Amino acid sequence: MPQKQYIRIERRPGNPLVQGLGIFLGLLALMAAVIVGGFLLAALIGVGLIAWLVIYLRIWWLTRKMGKPDRQSDVVEAEYTVISTVERDNGDR
Repeated sequence: MPQKQYIRIERRPGNPLVQGLGIFLGLLALMAAVIVGGFLLAALIGVGLIAWLVIYLRIWWLTRKMGKPDRQSDVVEAEYTVISTVERDNGDR
């Protein structure tokens, strides 16, 4: 049975200057990721607010064009002329 061979990779370099440089570059990458993420989040929120405003204004514009319905829509105002009158008795019904 063949024996497995492993490659050993040291986790920390022995040189303190290289360790410091690695920590510095790691923190720099973390800060860049946070800043880019913040800008992307701000852009996403901005696009969402603009989309909400466009939809809100569109709905407002359509409802404004339709006009507000009258509260008494069953009442029709008109002028009329009496042609003839018929006198009724209360008992004729």
